[in-house]
Amino acid sequence: MSASPIAYKKVPGHGSSAVGYSRLYVGPDHLLLVDSAGWNESYRRFYFRDIQAFTIRKSQWGKVQNVAWALVSFPTAAIAIQADDVGAVVAWSITGMFLAGLIINILRGPTCTSHIQTAVQTTKIGPLKRVKRAQKFLTQLKPLIAAVQGTSEPASVAANSPPIATAPVEPGP
Repeated sequence: MSASPIAYKKVPGHGSSAVGYSRLYVGPDHLLLVDSAGWNESYRRFYFRDIQAFTIRKSQWGKVQNVAWALVSFPTAAIAIQADDVGAVVAWSITGMFLAGLIINILRGPTCTSHIQTAVQTTKIGPLKRVKRAQKFLTQLKPLIAAVQGTSEPASVAANSPPIATAPVEPGP
C-alpha cells in the first residue's frame, strides 16, 4: 500500500536568475524550496523545528529597476514627440510599454532579500523578493513554527535560565 502524497501549498511568487527559477511550497511540517535550471531540479526542505531565523532585508534593486525603466522611456518619448504619423504611434506605443513597466514596478512595492537560517546553513529564498509579500508570508509562517517549537516569552526564558555568577572586577594598575 502506498503512502498518500504530501499536500503542498504554493507560496505566491517565484525567484528567477540567469540560469533558472525557484518556487517555495509549504508542507505540513516543512518548507520546500525547488530550484530549477533547465532539466535540473534541486529540492531543499526546511523543517519548522530546525528554522532558527527568517530574515527580510530591504534591497535597492527595485529602485535600480525604476531608474532603468525611466531611462529607457525618455528617449522613446523624445523620438515620439519628433516623429510624424505612423512613427509617432509606434514610438508612443513603445514608450507606453516602458512606462507601464515603471508603474507596475512602483505599485509592487520595495524589493528585499529573504533568508532562512538553520543550524547548518543560511539559504536565500528567491521567491520572496518584495517586502510586503515576504512580511505577509512571515506572519503566516510564525504560527506554524510556534506550533512545532513552542513559544518563548522573554520573562519565561529569564525565569528558567540558570543564574549568572558574577565576580567583582579589580581595578587595573
